[in-house]
Amino acid sequence: AARDMLRVLRHGGLIAFAAWTPQGLGARLMELGLRYSSPAPDALPPSPFRWGDPQAVHGYLGHGVRELAFQQRALLLPALSPGHARLLFEATFAPTVLLVRSLADDPPRLAKWREEYDRLVSEFHADGVVRFEYLLTRATKA
Repeated sequence: AARDMLRVLRHGGLIAFAAWTPQGLGARLMELGLRYSSPAPDALPPSPFRWGDPQAVHGYLGHGVRELAFQQRALLLPALSPGHARLLFEATFAPTVLLVRSLADDPPRLAKWREEYDRLVSEFHADGVVRFEYLLTRATKA
């Protein structure tokens, strides 16, 4: 992906993107979902959450950019509780909708996933919002 970004961008052009951080809620919810999904293939591609790690981004873009800058940010999702956030995702977020459907024939497993989901989200829930941390990256092509 980095090679293609640099290939199509003119010299002096701006690269800017946002990516969920590897330690943030987005990555951790994906890990949880994968544990309850069908078995993954033996060879998984590199984690897309590495794009939310400044060290990895520096390695990806390397000497092809200058003025590489990062800002830690957060998307704040209004939610009355972790369970409220889960219900929102169960109704609207396609990966969660599909996971819940796949677990519908196994109510104890679905209940366990919901319990783990709520416990995980509780680490990121405060003052009526769920915090999803992301990294904003900005650079100029050298």
